[in-house]
This record gives sequence, structure tokens and C-alpha cells, in this order.
Amino acid sequence: MVGRDQGFIARLKKDMPSILTFHCIIHQTALCGKLNNLLQQLMCNAMKMINFLKSQSALKHKNLRKFLKETDAACEDLLTQNNIRLLSKGNALSRLWSIREELSSFLKTCTSLIARKFQEMMSSSKDMSDFDFLVDICGYLNDLNLKLRGKNKTIINTLPAVQVFFHKLELFWWMCKMIFFTILL
Repeated sequence: MVGRDQGFIARLKKDMPSILTFHCIIHQTALCGKLNNLLQQLMCNAMKMINFLKSQSALKHKNLRKFLKETDAACEDLLTQNNIRLLSKGNALSRLWSIREELSSFLKTCTSLIARKFQEMMSSSKDMSDFDFLVDICGYLNDLNLKLRGKNKTIINTLPAVQVFFHKLELFWWMCKMIFFTILL
């Protein structure tokens, strides 16, 4: 649709050069959600942990589900993320965050080196505070993404949701700056 020479928009611009065009807002939010190196590494480690606990061994996954049930955790299993669906990583992170204490206890019972590495990550207060921030941002992006989807959604209907999200990001930016300057003092 948006090809530079042959797409619908390119052909339309030949006849009406002053026409305004926009890339899909949902895809813009996905691009906005690109992570910096630190958060990208945390996301990667979280997805590796989920795959380690769910996919590497059927026995380990069964033991995890049993452990979560016995400890009355908020959830009885982890969600598997899917790179195709935009919402799945945020939902998987949110589920992981909700049972982080139980997962840390479960990882202590595992004997593998990989489990110890994940357990160290779960016990690191810095990693967990960064992970909490990542879960929050992904949650806000998921919320915005859901508001932009559906029948009869036009730019006029979705623009307020985008503006509110923009203002939330500005607020987060100022809060981060205030925290940083408070730490320096």
C-alpha cells in the first residue's frame, strides 16, 4: 500500500501531492516499543528463562506447574511468548513478574548452571527493578495496542489514545530524570 513507486499511496500522491499520509498507528507503536540494550537483554533473558522452564524438559515443566499449584501462586503456569503476536511478550512478562518469587524459589531447587544464572538474575535487586520497569512499559504498550484495534477504528477515534500514551511517556521521562538527579544528590 505504501510502496515508494507502485503503491496506492505513491499513485495517489502523483495526483494529489499535498495529501497527508500516515503509517499504521499500531505498527508505529510497535516501533516505539523498540528497547534499549539493557531492556533488550532483560527481555531476552526473561524469554530464555520461560523457554528453559517450559520447553527444555517436560518433567521440569510438570514440576514447575506442581510447585506453583502447591505454593498457591497467582498463576499455575507461565505463558509462552510468540514473536508473531505483538501482545504476547508483554503478557508473558506480566505473568513472569506475577510469580517471580515462586519462580526464584523453584529455580533454587534446580541443579543446572542455567537455572543458577536465572536465579541470580531473579535475586538481583537492580535487574528486578529494571524488569519491573520493562513489564510496566510493555503493559502500557499492550493497553494502547488493544485500544487501537477493532472495527470502525479511524485515526480520529484512535488519536486521543495515542496522545494520552505520549503524555504518559513524557511523565515517565520526567520521573526518571527526577530519580536520577535525586540519586546524584
